[in-house]
Amino acid sequence: MNAAVSYLERQRARTAPTADITLPSGEVFTIRRPPLKQWIQSGRMPDAFLGKAIATKGQSEDEVARLGEIAVNELSPKDVIKLRNFMNDAICYACVNPRLYRDDLDDVPPDALRVGDLDEEDYQFLLKEIRDNCPSVPVALAGGGVASVESLESFRAQQRG
Repeated sequence: MNAAVSYLERQRARTAPTADITLPSGEVFTIRRPPLKQWIQSGRMPDAFLGKAIATKGQSEDEVARLGEIAVNELSPKDVIKLRNFMNDAICYACVNPRLYRDDLDDVPPDALRVGDLDEEDYQFLLKEIRDNCPSVPVALAGGGVASVESLESFRAQQRG
């Protein structure tokens, strides 16, 4: 195992809030929230897609899907590949159990899955969960402990009201 893979393994082993979710296939996966904000700030999300993603903020799910189709159709083949790799990285990071790995990696443990092993419906379900910021996964609090996404949303609403 090379140093980069070893680092990623240690990073994945850090304690982070997780939740069990049931996929459309009936399988139960344990997931955690990917650090999408950090990835966007570091340039990991393809620039060509970032602007399109920002434009979907506050849109209905149907509108987001429609804009997503338009955006992908407007991307260059190179940017489509970058976007696919970004989405697969997010899914691999999110899935704690079973472990998922990108299809292009050679050193995959025998007890792990590759992204390509997922049913299309399960793959799309996981992408939606990630796009929605994994609402089933509790949020780690600065002072320790966790809180549900719902409790934080109601707290924010009280602060606004």
